[in-house]
Amino acid sequence: MKEMTFNIQTTLKRSHGLVFFVRALRNTPAYLRGIMSEIEREGALEKLITKRNDLIADYTRTEPVKKLHIGAGSNRLEGWLNTDLIPETPDILYLDATVKLPFVDSTFQYVYSEHMIEHVPYKGALTVFREAYRILQPGGKIRVSTPDTVKIVSLLSLQKSAGDRKYIAWSAGELIGLYYKEKSRLQERRPEWDIDLEHIKKFYPDIEVDPAPFVVNILFRGFGHQFLHTEQTIRALLEDAGFIDVVRYTPGVSDDDQLRGLESHGVVIGEDMNSYESMVFEATKIEVL
Repeated sequence: MKEMTFNIQTTLKRSHGLVFFVRALRNTPAYLRGIMSEIEREGALEKLITKRNDLIADYTRTEPVKKLHIGAGSNRLEGWLNTDLIPETPDILYLDATVKLPFVDSTFQYVYSEHMIEHVPYKGALTVFREAYRILQPGGKIRVSTPDTVKIVSLLSLQKSAGDRKYIAWSAGELIGLYYKEKSRLQERRPEWDIDLEHIKKFYPDIEVDPAPFVVNILFRGFGHQFLHTEQTIRALLEDAGFIDVVRYTPGVSDDDQLRGLESHGVVIGEDMNSYESMVFEATKIEVL
């Protein structure tokens, strides 16, 4: 995207007839600058879609087992068609999974998504699963990983297990940065989480005072989360889409070789923390009799 913007700017600068226009644009009202920015974004998006369609055609023609990875982030899976709303690398394709997907019916044998579904509203998640069902072949499988809301909310209980306390200590310290003078990466990116250190030292001097409300709030209001799910909501969404045989797994575990060991969230937050906060489900599209 940055390279594309740079190329546009370079082209404009080389054209003496447009230099005046560019300079004038800087002095135009904000709404006009917004229109020009929108035109540029639409042009960039059109190029992304053209490139995506070419790569989709290559992938579906050459891969014997067709597997769609939705919300790849930086986790590029070999043999999968890796996609994301905001691609981090050139080999990850642009894809908005909350609208009709650019695939014909029954294209894939597998669909996989890790810690993505909580980033869209509930209605958007229903669209994701319905579209996944449509593009899967009969007997195809979906695997989805997402935070376990029941586990997260239970952190507010006065009775906490050793696992609860460990997760709270990690999240409050390493993630939110409550007990560090230096800002955490979260605090640097999101100023609203730059919590006053003197206040924390006074009212939450150590982990025994139980900073669980901070930990729970960051899961609900941080990272762009839109809707945190329970097992019940995930099952309801999958079953509404038409899936059967909904089975819950722990991260990395599957009875299907193609779906085993896919999760990468543990690389970011630690395998034990990922196993604590995440729930994983697989479901199957009904086979044609």
